[in-house]
Amino acid sequence: MRSKILIVLAGFVLVTTAFKGPNFQKKPWPVPDAAKNKKNTVAANAGSIADGKTLWSTHCKSCHGAKGLGDGTKAPQLKTEPGDFSKSDVQIQTDGSFFYKISQGRDDMPGFKNKIPDQDEIWSLVNYMRTLKKGGAPTPVAKDTVAKKIDKPVKVETPPIKKDTVVKKGSPVIPRTENIPLQEQVNTLRARVDSMDGEIKMLKEKLSAMKKDSLSHK
Repeated sequence: MRSKILIVLAGFVLVTTAFKGPNFQKKPWPVPDAAKNKKNTVAANAGSIADGKTLWSTHCKSCHGAKGLGDGTKAPQLKTEPGDFSKSDVQIQTDGSFFYKISQGRDDMPGFKNKIPDQDEIWSLVNYMRTLKKGGAPTPVAKDTVAKKIDKPVKVETPPIKKDTVVKKGSPVIPRTENIPLQEQVNTLRARVDSMDGEIKMLKEKLSAMKKDSLSHK
């Protein structure tokens, strides 16, 4: 009877342990202040987040899961908790802290400073990790791809006529002369006189031709 009770208890323990999942060890991960306060040098735009997602799929997904819930295919093999990036206690960490932990690693998690030597790529990975918080973060749209909505057609207005010119229908524009040097005024008038002489000469020639034409018809 006693042996049967022990067998039942043992089975109960095995079942509850199976449903409980991996028994991860939780321990603090201190980050030096200099690393914690390090500023992210890559803007969290669409391009950066897309690059970070690619890096996540390559280096992080197998342990941390596709959505950062700590449910990757290799998670049950880990001794330390992979973390849930959807939770606020993880997202409250600074970008510098994420950068430090990704670069240095510890225990089950390898450091990636050699696998990802480009620091900008690590910052892009950090930017993508921010989108994993609970509720999800919308992917920002690059500024140069935003289409502006035009509600009304653009009205092109004719610029007003400058006050320093007088425009008359059928007449040339006559500039004001207050601020024009005297020699320039003389040259302008001389050119106008020459032009008028030419017009007068043409009129005389036309008039002479008309008179000759009139006489030939008599």
